[in-house]
Amino acid sequence: MPGVELPAVIEGGVWGIAKLFVLLGLLLYLAFAVVVIREVKLMTRTVAGKLDSMIHLVAWAHFALSVGLFLLALLAL
Repeated sequence: MPGVELPAVIEGGVWGIAKLFVLLGLLLYLAFAVVVIREVKLMTRTVAGKLDSMIHLVAWAHFALSVGLFLLALLAL
């Protein structure tokens, strides 16, 4: 239709929509990483142990890697 501009994602066709779904999935995974950090914090407050610092490190590394993956996908796609 004349005068109606489609968003750039829809103009990309099927691949544009697929890229959008991939980015949305990675955004959900990023939210999951945040939930993991919150759960680890709650767990270590409730149950003290020798591996608390290691568990915190793994949770934060998981978050950092998921942020990096999202940014990489954002740039690559």
